[in-house]
Amino acid sequence: MNQSDQIQTYEVPWEDFIGALREEMKKQVGADIIDSIVCDLKDGFEVYTYIQGDIDFEYKEALERKYGTDAKLPNILTIVLLASIYNTKEENIRLHADNKEDPIVQVYVKQ
Repeated sequence: MNQSDQIQTYEVPWEDFIGALREEMKKQVGADIIDSIVCDLKDGFEVYTYIQGDIDFEYKEALERKYGTDAKLPNILTIVLLASIYNTKEENIRLHADNKEDPIVQVYVKQ
């Protein structure tokens, strides 16, 4: 994203954020197959979405074909789900949060 880009910001409470990701997964595959969603603020803000173990292989294989094997797949899955929710491309999504306990997630969507 560039400084000249128009950005829409959405502030979403953590529980609503998790619920939206789970609902999007249900829409895409017919069931909530998400095992856990984790917020990691160590190196900036990352949200990792993990799939239930027995289904993980199929998703990992599909994501690796699209994004390569060196990508952080749980983070990419989060972005893929958000791109679908906000009806945009994956590269137009950025995330930020204000604290680790109960973050307010800021989703930046390039217009």
